[in-house]
Amino acid sequence: MGRNGENGGCSGWEVDWDIRQQSELSTQLEPVRSFAEAKQLAKSDLQCVCRLLRIQKLRKAVPTWGVPGEVWRQLVSPNEYYVRRRHGLGFDGTLDTSVVSKCLLALFVSIRLYDVAPLQWHLSQTFQINKHNNKPACEGLRTINTFEPLGKAFIKTLWDRGQRQSDREWASGYIAHKSRVTPIMQRRIIKHRLRQAGESHCDSFYDAANAFPSVARSVCDDVIDNTCRHADRRLLKQRNNEAILLIHASDRKVFIQSGSGSLQGDSHAGAQFLEQYHPAVDTWLTHLAEHEGAEFYIQDPVNQQFVDASVSTYADDLARTSLCQSSTELSAKLNIANSLLSAALRPIGIAQNVGKQVHVPCFVRQDADTYTRAVFCEDLLPGNTCRMAKYLGLLHHATGNDSPEILQRIRSADVGWFSMGKFWFRQGFWDERSPRRDGWSHPLNLLILFYYLTMTLKYLHVTRNARTDQFATNSFQRTDNYDCTWCTQKMVSTVLLGRFKTLLQCRMYARGAVNVMLHVKAPRSTSKRHLTEDIARERDRPLIQRSMLQSPWHVRCVGKQAIHWMSCCIIFHSMTAPPLSMHDKHYLLKVTHRELTTGIAMATPSWLLGAGGQSGGPPARRQRVDPPPSAITADNQKKLTILLAKTVLKSCADIRELQSAVLTTLLIPKDTSVVAAMTAATQEHNTKASDLRKAGKLQECEALGEPHIHAWAAMVHELSGSSHLSTDEKQKLTAHLLSADSVKVLEPLIMVTKCRKCYDPKRMRLTLCVHNQVEDILEVVVKGLQRHGAQLKRGVAPRSGNEREMQALLDALVESV
Repeated sequence: MGRNGENGGCSGWEVDWDIRQQSELSTQLEPVRSFAEAKQLAKSDLQCVCRLLRIQKLRKAVPTWGVPGEVWRQLVSPNEYYVRRRHGLGFDGTLDTSVVSKCLLALFVSIRLYDVAPLQWHLSQTFQINKHNNKPACEGLRTINTFEPLGKAFIKTLWDRGQRQSDREWASGYIAHKSRVTPIMQRRIIKHRLRQAGESHCDSFYDAANAFPSVARSVCDDVIDNTCRHADRRLLKQRNNEAILLIHASDRKVFIQSGSGSLQGDSHAGAQFLEQYHPAVDTWLTHLAEHEGAEFYIQDPVNQQFVDASVSTYADDLARTSLCQSSTELSAKLNIANSLLSAALRPIGIAQNVGKQVHVPCFVRQDADTYTRAVFCEDLLPGNTCRMAKYLGLLHHATGNDSPEILQRIRSADVGWFSMGKFWFRQGFWDERSPRRDGWSHPLNLLILFYYLTMTLKYLHVTRNARTDQFATNSFQRTDNYDCTWCTQKMVSTVLLGRFKTLLQCRMYARGAVNVMLHVKAPRSTSKRHLTEDIARERDRPLIQRSMLQSPWHVRCVGKQAIHWMSCCIIFHSMTAPPLSMHDKHYLLKVTHRELTTGIAMATPSWLLGAGGQSGGPPARRQRVDPPPSAITADNQKKLTILLAKTVLKSCADIRELQSAVLTTLLIPKDTSVVAAMTAATQEHNTKASDLRKAGKLQECEALGEPHIHAWAAMVHELSGSSHLSTDEKQKLTAHLLSADSVKVLEPLIMVTKCRKCYDPKRMRLTLCVHNQVEDILEVVVKGLQRHGAQLKRGVAPRSGNEREMQALLDALVESV
């Protein structure tokens, strides 16, 4: 947290909360305005705060010392109801809120009179969320701040009464009536029109490093002076300048005062960041227009203004589209844009996150393959070059292809469906029916409605290639345009009947033309053929009717989609189907496309119906049969991997606990004289030992002793001559060195003296462990090291990067079992 913003910190420093609190209580304040003026401002604040508390979102996390927002809403508006209450027997009168209003008014008058908000309002209880970026320590965590709801509401009302200057035509996020859908659609429409026009282009996505806490404090103050009322500026500046973060470390509570930016999670932090960030983007666009010109300027028909359609932002996520004729021109443009953006963000204290910068090039016309190969193989573009990038949660493909996004949503729906298995199969669920205007609705309707919106067998119009044999082969032949009826018949006859013939009963027929009947008798099934064309009239059938639009997909993609959908449909119905006697009345799907109508029904396995195949009974219990111990199956290998991973993680945790109890660990600055002396002594010992081994003088090499003894002696000798220790402490260290006639004397007393690198490149991790006889010497050494800038660490050390990565893999493996 002590680093600057671009390196993941907030330029903060540690403070003592008790001392800070006592200092605030003992400070004598002088009024900055008259009592009448303070009371008038406080009344306005009370009205705005009460209005905001009534409409604020509920179920939000609050600090342990804070009052939840639900309680504040009941206190300020206990008589507010969405439905007007009627008087009568048992009617309760309205509650009196005058006492709460008087208390709040007195508090706001005191704040306005002295222009000082309570220090407790500026204290944030932080929560750390894993970023999943495979980075160690604080770089892999995102800090979320929670404040007292009343203080947040008060600061929010002060900020909302100012004049905003951050609205831009290309901006979204933290702006009213704008959502992330706007920039997503803007990027897709521009790509579609550029590809239709045959223009080569590149979509670039930029990201700021640790944006919110990085802004310089002087920039924050200037924004408040330019946008907020004069009576509110001092209070808003206190919100930033006196913000304190409470972090629960492994051994104690740490209070850190922020030195830059605003705290992510505060009520006005997003809007304040836009006021600081958008002027820098304006500067970047102005300088960029001098180099590239106005390539995407269009006239807004509503405001009659020219706007830049190539740029869109969502908070600190910036996206831009640039034209290019070759890979060399694209590389030059992106390098210039990169340097100009860094120069525009530098004055406000923000730096780019180059590791997250992504470019998605799309070359068309002549030499498109050559240019594409050049940007991907020759590393011409800054940042990362990809065929598709994730922008605001949506996959943005170079050619505008929607297949990756659709497949991703299908996988998500598949995972969500099976994760809700306990909900679908809860006791009594299938006996529920709810009345509707057109009859009765069965729960099965509700279950498969959302599922089939994203996982549906679509009837298509094939225009290019078709497989010659089966979907399992890769042989294709070029065909003319034809209807999808043949494709559907081919898929059913070659794939579905081969894979699911024991569970599937399919009928397909076309009205007025060809009547194709495909029928496979399911084992022990009593169902009959059902040839009624309009089966939606019967009341209790769980039926979905949906008209399918044509799609430009090829047959190869269609086959994969259809097989995936049908397999999920089979699994679903085989686990949830009603009794066999009702199979002729329950159809899962009916799709109408031109003159094609398809009905699909599945049979239920007998083991799901209970003992003896009787409907309504519980499933028959089966005795588990384990494979022989000698046979190592895939399940056993996965189970063995899980057990080994758990054992390793448990052993690592035990080792860290033992180390915390035995070892003394300090973090010391790398540029201190103590570290230099220990490093020099260790290197000198290693050089001498190496020379003696080469010369064959093993006895002299053994007489040198262990290297950590030399490091200990160098450290004690350096501290004995330091000015940070008293005379008695120096004499004790000198006597300790003089009492050791040789290295062998110190070997049984000094167990560990190790100085290694840590996650902070500016510091070293020093580990010490000594015998009980020299425990007093260790206390003097630790005291001297702390006066040299070392920090004593207590408690169990955090998990290493390998442990966290192993834990993540273990969690993923356990979920897949």
